[in-house]
Amino acid sequence: MQNLIPHFILEQYAKSEDGQPLFGSFEAVSLFVDLSGFSAVTNTLMEHGNEAAEAMADVMLTIFEPLVEQIYAHKGFITTFAGDAFTALFPKLDFAEEVESYHHALAAAVKIQQYLTAHSIQPTPYGSFPFTIKLGLADGEACWGILSSGTDNIDEDKVTYYFNGTAIDAAAKAESYARSGNLILNNSVEAQVKSLIKTIAVGEDSGYVRMVAVDGTLPTAFQIERSIDYVEYETALIPSAIQKFTTHGEFRQVVSVFVNLMGIDTNEELAVFMKSVFTLQEQYGGYLGRIDFGDKGCNLLMFWGAPTSYEQDIERALGFAVDLGNNTTCTYKAGITYKAMYAGLAGSPLRGEYTCYGGGVSFAARLMVAAPWGSIWVDKQIYERAHRQFAIEYEGHFPFRGFPEDKPVYTLLDRKREDAEDFYNGQLVGRQSELKTLTEFVQPILNPESEKRFAGAAVIWGEPGMGKSRLWIEQKEVK
Repeated sequence: MQNLIPHFILEQYAKSEDGQPLFGSFEAVSLFVDLSGFSAVTNTLMEHGNEAAEAMADVMLTIFEPLVEQIYAHKGFITTFAGDAFTALFPKLDFAEEVESYHHALAAAVKIQQYLTAHSIQPTPYGSFPFTIKLGLADGEACWGILSSGTDNIDEDKVTYYFNGTAIDAAAKAESYARSGNLILNNSVEAQVKSLIKTIAVGEDSGYVRMVAVDGTLPTAFQIERSIDYVEYETALIPSAIQKFTTHGEFRQVVSVFVNLMGIDTNEELAVFMKSVFTLQEQYGGYLGRIDFGDKGCNLLMFWGAPTSYEQDIERALGFAVDLGNNTTCTYKAGITYKAMYAGLAGSPLRGEYTCYGGGVSFAARLMVAAPWGSIWVDKQIYERAHRQFAIEYEGHFPFRGFPEDKPVYTLLDRKREDAEDFYNGQLVGRQSELKTLTEFVQPILNPESEKRFAGAAVIWGEPGMGKSRLWIEQKEVK
């Protein structure tokens, strides 16, 4: 296992067996680290096919491993990865004196900043790629919760977790004032570390400052403790497909679904909503990448096509999005894309995450943000592959940050009530031999009544998208 769940969450999950609550809060110093450069390297390496996936994995490990180690060497832990970014907390209770949490959080942030500055260019067999970093350091209350589908069978129970609170919001806000290479602190953190650094104000009355130099001795890192306590609880929070994941990563077609929730402010409200999500996952599948809180409220990121692909991943994802509105009273909006992306493990062996990198995730996030409440916006690739089965309307071309040209946008309304056979148009080409084999196979059950007999079992297998369903439907037409 690659430490895909924060040890803090595993510990709280274990304590729940003794009656401890599955939610709580603590005071912490928070660090938000935002990296830039992964989109460019992902898009370039995908042009070289899956043989370049190993190079992508090497770049990710080279970038993330030293950063993750600095967090844990200063008694922090990473709550979540969010694409090119991650959030870390340094709980004040983990230090003998409260001020130590500030000093060690600062030390981790400075060393991360220095490492990325010194290693801003990453070489690969396919070219060299630049990376930049922005950091925000703040403090406040960190809240956490563990959510369960609550089934009677613990082996089938779905479990996930989240972090939110003023500490996490303030660190993200601090980072928003940063330019490339900057470390931004809120005023309360600055007050605790002013003997160690020099700063200048950011903006007018923003409440944040930028570190310009280290002016004191930063605390020495601790020995990293690689605890194996509670590791048996990790399997409850990680899908079996990821537990069995044996490669660093691969390029594959993925449906990305970003869902933004309105008015979810408490653990109880989120727990009710997640019951609906867990129920629909039983029907439609999908991997829940993360639950995140930020300036846009609570949002979910889900994937179809990774870590496991199925023949109808697009239909499953759209069915999930449509039925979510029929199974919850919560107001939401969503963005959905279909694109080739890198899917695999990010981070390091000390703390990692299974996720997807590429333009599909970022554009799904842009669609989610821009969509009106109550709407599900999808990209052109979704429309082209699903408009025969789902009612999808063209909204127009719109500009989106990070994309040079206006993008076409479509609204997913509902599924169409059509037979599966009506979905396929045109003539099937190049499958005459397979059709002949299937047609001959079913003949025993098509004989006159007195001669009908069991034909046996036929299996059609192949990679998703190869046309297995179309072949079977065509066989039904010609038999």
